[in-house]
Formats: sequence, C-alpha cells, structure tokens
Amino acid sequence: IVIPRLVQRYYMMLRKFTLLIFMIFSFSFMIPAQEMDRKISKNASEDYNYNDDSDIISDYWPSWYVQFSYSNMILNSRRFDIYPYVGSSFSFGKTFYIRPGANEKLRWGIDWSILDLEYTNYLIQHDYAEQIDQYQSVVRSEDINLKRYSAGMQLGPSLSYRPGKNFMLRAYCRFMPVYSIAVDADNTVYKNFHPCCTFGASVNYRFIGLGAEGVFGGTAKNSSDMAYTDVLIKGVRAVLVFRFGKI
Repeated sequence: IVIPRLVQRYYMMLRKFTLLIFMIFSFSFMIPAQEMDRKISKNASEDYNYNDDSDIISDYWPSWYVQFSYSNMILNSRRFDIYPYVGSSFSFGKTFYIRPGANEKLRWGIDWSILDLEYTNYLIQHDYAEQIDQYQSVVRSEDINLKRYSAGMQLGPSLSYRPGKNFMLRAYCRFMPVYSIAVDADNTVYKNFHPCCTFGASVNYRFIGLGAEGVFGGTAKNSSDMAYTDVLIKGVRAVLVFRFGKI
C-alpha cells in the first residue's frame, strides 16, 4: 500500500516537472516568433514605403495642367506707362517628362501650353483744358477705356521636384508668341503680334496649387490708321493651377 502512494506522488511530481519544462520551452519559442513577426512587419512597412516612393515616380507625375490667373500687365511706351484696371488669363497644356536619372524625385520636362488667353482692361487718365470764357480755362480729366485681348501659346523647359507623395515643386521658363487686339473708347482697333518670355514657379498639394509668373516682351502696336508705336509689355500673374493625369 505504501509503494503505490510513493509511485503516485512521484508520478504527480513528474507531471508537474514535465508541464514546467513544456511551458519554459513554449515561452522560449514564443520570443523568437514575436521578434520574427516584428521584423517581418517592419520589412513589410519599409517595402510599402518604398513602393509608395516608387508610386510617386511611376504613377503620380501629373502631366496635364489648367491655369487660372489674375494678371497685371503693364504697357510701357516711350512717354508713359499704362497700368491695368483689371486683368485675367486662362491657359492649359501638357508637360512631357524626361525619364529620371539618379535622383528619381527630380525630373526635367518640356511644358507646352496649347492655348493662353488673356483679357486686360486699362483706364487711361486724360487731362485736358476746357475754356470757360475768353479769359480763363479749367483743367479737367477723364478716364479713357482701353480693352486688350490676346491669344498665344507657350513652350519651354521645366523642372519638377517631389519632396513627398502629395507635394510637387515646379519651376519653368517658356517662350510665348502672342497675337493681341486692343480697342479704345473711340473703337479704334490696334493689332499686333509680339514675342514674350514667361518664367515662374508653383507649389502643388495633390491636384491643386498656387504660383506666380512674370511676363515680359516687346511689340510694335499697329493701329487702324497704320501708325506704329513701340510698346513694351511687362507684368506678373498670380496663378491657380490644377494638375492631373499621368505619364
């Protein structure tokens, strides 16, 4: 009767010891498994981030753009400057990207603005003397309205940089041939063709962005009576730009 009790006691002790050994081994295997899971998830996260960066390069380089601008174009003649009362412009085009080199977040391209339309309204203050009687006269002034319409295109190099997935920084310089028609208060029509240059920069967040560009050029203004006057055009544009599409 004593022997079975001892056997039973040793048997219970053996079971407890076996259970303890099993728990120790199980815990020792769980730690490397957790470390491995951690490494796998980290590598997957790095791969995901890398793929995100590669998506920036391969998938998210918007090529088409549409621009709405508030323009401030000054007409500079030999005698005086004509400042605009209000002006606006609209243009759209496409960027043809050059494949990246070592730095995949930086790309050169060729911008082609297919159409650039602009409207500017000028108010010219004209002073004149009005004779009251044969002994005295007064100086009066009036505003003469001049409306200018222009259409052209733009072509030139651009540089785009993507510091992150949702941001794009751009700088560009373009040649812009323009044909303009101006009409004054007497319905006198002025027609001219003039080459201009434009340069600017913009910052985009996803598909929308803000920018500024400068415009300058020269022309010979041709009126309906065939009189010619040298005129320089210079000014700035505040740009609201939308970019979309892919390569």
